[in-house]
Amino acid sequence: MIRTLAKAAGGLLAVLAVLLGAWFAANRLLDEPVSPAQAALLAADNVPDRRNAAVGLLGLAAPRGADFMQHGVRVKEMYARNSPYEHIVDSVRGPRALRPTVENQQIICWLDPGLPLSGDCLPFDRAPAVLEENREILERYKSLYALAGYSAAGGYDFDAASVLAKLAVAEMQLYLRKGDAESAYREWRRALSFAKGNLRGTDGWVGKAMGLVMLGTTLPFLDPLLLADPAVARRHRAELLDVLRPDGVAAINPDGIARSEFRLLSRAFERPPVRVPNAGVDRIHWLAYHFGQKNRALNRYAAFAPEYAASLSLSWGEMEKESERLRKKHVFPGALEFILDPFGSALYAQFVDGLLKAPVMLLQVHAKDGQFRLATLLVRLINENVRDADIPAFLRAAGPGYYDPFSAAPARWDPKDRKIYFVHPVEKCAVLSFVRVREAGKGRQPPSPVNMRAC
Repeated sequence: MIRTLAKAAGGLLAVLAVLLGAWFAANRLLDEPVSPAQAALLAADNVPDRRNAAVGLLGLAAPRGADFMQHGVRVKEMYARNSPYEHIVDSVRGPRALRPTVENQQIICWLDPGLPLSGDCLPFDRAPAVLEENREILERYKSLYALAGYSAAGGYDFDAASVLAKLAVAEMQLYLRKGDAESAYREWRRALSFAKGNLRGTDGWVGKAMGLVMLGTTLPFLDPLLLADPAVARRHRAELLDVLRPDGVAAINPDGIARSEFRLLSRAFERPPVRVPNAGVDRIHWLAYHFGQKNRALNRYAAFAPEYAASLSLSWGEMEKESERLRKKHVFPGALEFILDPFGSALYAQFVDGLLKAPVMLLQVHAKDGQFRLATLLVRLINENVRDADIPAFLRAAGPGYYDPFSAAPARWDPKDRKIYFVHPVEKCAVLSFVRVREAGKGRQPPSPVNMRAC
């Protein structure tokens, strides 16, 4: 009886194995054709590699004296080939790589060097020597200001780019200390235009996070610049109003985000997951790569993409409700969808659910837009010689395009701390965005900490 049962069980397992193998073999045959919406998303941004700032950022670590743009092209190709993680790391952090000689925490206080030192930050009198040590890689970074476009290149060297953006601001601070506000302004305008252009390029949320940090490093320098020499706002009024123009959520190019994230999902079906040290291999990705139906999943994403891009442009108050609607409509597969393609459906659901957590990032997008609104108001205050007593009325008359992007209320004026500001949409007693207003007739004042309480 035992032998009979064993044979029956073995036979059943063999039948199940054959059926499972047949199902896996047929699974790809059940895939859908490419939908017109998916075909439209496949259209690429034609930014030539050597004119692409994203490629240049990947190449910053090229060995001394090397063609860093060509190095960036090679690193981009390594990402495209799904090269081993260790090989990519060696190309940007290996023994021959040119890296900044300082880290972010050592120079973050140089963005406002008049304030007391904190943590591991170096004294600002070290800035000239540090800038000289990093001259070659900093000049590489600044040469990217002239490039025509930005389109995600497959990877990021966030640490180097973040340090170099801070060193560029430290260089501006040195110009101010020498009394050369014009040179400081020219460098700031070039750096800000570069940061805005990159943020507007085609990239996913990881790249947008990097772009927001770069923008947040550069934009605030206008504050000490106009405190030191408000006449800059008069000499360059038209230029300033143009570069500071608030773009709202268009500043991050929602359609470009939807396209870039589509390419990430598409690559997951084209290449197996890379084993990352201390993290292993993504099992859902592995199963979807081997057994998922690529077009079925990508067609679902193509139907989701226009609604997703449109949702990113909604007001802050509407975002959470719309994200929940999209999650119910697009994330959870129907029973037939899951039966036909369980592994592709699982990867798709995981991917899109992650995208719908973007409101966390959008808070920072709206906050940066608020900074541009306040900076524009500051330039106008200076040019129109608005008196302190008239500032509240001026802020009310500025119009909705310059109101708080969260509450739609006019900017606030703090005469004691001499700042115009917006409050945090959740922590109502916290200042989220501000610029300081120089008191008429006063010389340059030493920097002082800003009161970040709004209550």
